[in-house]
Amino acid sequence: MPRVARGQAGLEYILILAILLGALIPVFMYAADTSELSIRTTQSREAVQRIAAAADRLYAMGGGKMEVDVYLPSGIEAFSLGNGTVKLTLRIGEGTGDAFELTRGNLTGVLPVTEGYKKITLVMLPNGTVCMGETCGSFEALVVSIASPLNASYYVTDVLSSVSLNKDGSWCGVSLDSAANQTMAENGLTWSLGLSSLAEAMHNVIFSCSDSAGAVARVGPRYFTIVILPVVTLNYPNNGNVSAFKRIPLNCSATDNEGVTMIELWGNFTGTWSLSESCPVAGPSTSCEWKKVLRNAAYIWNCNATDTKGNNDWGDSNWTFTMNYPVLPNTGALVVYQEGSPVYRNWTRATSTLDSQGATLGPSSNRYWNVLVSSPLTREKLLASATVENTITAQLWDGHGWGSFVTLASSVGGDDRRKMGAAYEQLSGDGMAVYRVDTTQNPRYRIWDGASWGSEATITFSQCSGSINWVRLEPKPASDELMLVAGFSTSQICAKVWNGDSWGSDTLLESSTESTQHQTFDVAYEQQTGRALVVWSNSASDKPRYRIWNGASWGTQGQLGSVGSSDIYWIKLASNPQSNKVVAATIDGGRDLNVQLWDGSAWGTNSELETGLQTYTTRCMDVMFENSSGRALIAYGEYNAQTPRYRTWSGGWSSELSAGSVGANINWVTLGADTKSNDMLMLTLDSDNDVSFQRWNSATAAWAGYQEVNTNSNNVYEGTAISFDRH
Repeated sequence: MPRVARGQAGLEYILILAILLGALIPVFMYAADTSELSIRTTQSREAVQRIAAAADRLYAMGGGKMEVDVYLPSGIEAFSLGNGTVKLTLRIGEGTGDAFELTRGNLTGVLPVTEGYKKITLVMLPNGTVCMGETCGSFEALVVSIASPLNASYYVTDVLSSVSLNKDGSWCGVSLDSAANQTMAENGLTWSLGLSSLAEAMHNVIFSCSDSAGAVARVGPRYFTIVILPVVTLNYPNNGNVSAFKRIPLNCSATDNEGVTMIELWGNFTGTWSLSESCPVAGPSTSCEWKKVLRNAAYIWNCNATDTKGNNDWGDSNWTFTMNYPVLPNTGALVVYQEGSPVYRNWTRATSTLDSQGATLGPSSNRYWNVLVSSPLTREKLLASATVENTITAQLWDGHGWGSFVTLASSVGGDDRRKMGAAYEQLSGDGMAVYRVDTTQNPRYRIWDGASWGSEATITFSQCSGSINWVRLEPKPASDELMLVAGFSTSQICAKVWNGDSWGSDTLLESSTESTQHQTFDVAYEQQTGRALVVWSNSASDKPRYRIWNGASWGTQGQLGSVGSSDIYWIKLASNPQSNKVVAATIDGGRDLNVQLWDGSAWGTNSELETGLQTYTTRCMDVMFENSSGRALIAYGEYNAQTPRYRTWSGGWSSELSAGSVGANINWVTLGADTKSNDMLMLTLDSDNDVSFQRWNSATAAWAGYQEVNTNSNNVYEGTAISFDRH
């Protein structure tokens, strides 16, 4: 019995479980159907949205053709494409449901209804209707491609706008910077229109085209930039020009709508094409000119200009010119002195002899003061003279004879001091004469440009007053800078710097120098650094003072060593051509000769070489460096001695030695250093008013070739001058 009961109970349990499961199965099946329907509904909605969005993109493009990928669920009854509507009908159980999306325009075509991933083709028909499905794939939509402008910068103001079509079009237009369409010209499948006089800025274009069926396609915007470059014109020297002189002006001009800020000169002037000079400018139309010192050769040049926006451009093409001028050799020196009237002689290096005496230009009257300087470019020399009639004259030596005589001042208020000076700019080769007129405070100057004298101009001094008694003008090596130092009747000394174009402001160096009757100052340039060194005397100090001009500003005042006497009347400086050394020689009221050496950074110990000179009234000494040896030589006249004395310096001063006798006491000594050797020439003017000549032979360290060249000079003034060819 018990076993039967348990078996019956187990069967009953199984029957109950089966009844329960039979009741739950429809529930599970209903839940599964509901989930599947939700997925199909979502897939239907997403498919309709993607198709409608693709149609709207095609409308926005104005035409064309595209494809879109969609997934279609099972159970699609139909697709309906109507007036701006995409509708999908989905079977749901015994009934149907719709998924639809609105579009911007009319739709047509046949879409698939089978399940799976589908690629739907969309094409805009000529009437503006978007056709969908395989039946639309054979239609060729209008496609517009931009040929020009490129997305780039254009350096002209006229740019071609151009498009190409994939089939015949009925009309194309271009909109510039969102303006109204301009109709383009047809040439087959290409349509174009020139855009003219465009402003310097970024621009954009949009193209619209239609075909014969009325379909419209648009493309753009395409951005491009107009850049207006400066227009550069080369003026001189002309292409193929032949110049007859070493110094030549080069000139070019530039224009730009925004304004030009810089013009640069480029060329092969140094053997390699490179930037030569820069000229800052301002304005829409400007020009620049540079003076170049050039040898006989062919030269290529051009100019580059930059505008305010940083745009730059060249002249249309490089120009070529040829320098072709007669070259006179550097043969020696010119010697000038007075003999009742001014006279000269040539000294020839090859023969070590003086030529016969000749006369300079101008009236036959004594030239009490003569300053003779040589051009750095040719054998030309500039002679400035102060005459017994209180006039100042100038004239030019061209290597063969004298010319271009001019009276610079007809009255200078006395002849007892040297109230003029002369120098050549070392780059341009322009000569300058500075001189006093009457008793005015401000001197005048004129420039010789190699062909003619410029007009007279005034140099204004504001720091010094009175009349100028002494003028000293010295050129800076390898530059157009000139240093002017002037001594005034008020015992003041002032300096001014010429930069090649204009004078800077003046600087007061001394307010109480020792004497207005003597040159109590001098100037020399360090030949390597280009710094100017000015040395002068103060009436209350036995130590000469100095200041340095570094090319931009003056340094603080310093002083040399004591010379033992405060009454320093004459100062003479000489530069070493091969270093920054400068020697300073002084004569004081005790007729002492002192020398000190500047090594480029400091002054050395003072050396007193002589305690009994012939005089302190005139400068009976001169000092110079040999051209390349580094050796200095000082020559001077001892009291009641008819033979010039001299010493040399090569790290230290030698003992006193004698040159050739001149037959009388020596009042003036003038030295000239050869530019091609280490020889020197010396002129002496003695108490008998005789001018004597002799040559320093550096190889033998002795004087030779003595010659008395004049017996009718005037020993009160320095009418002697020597200048070697420097080109």
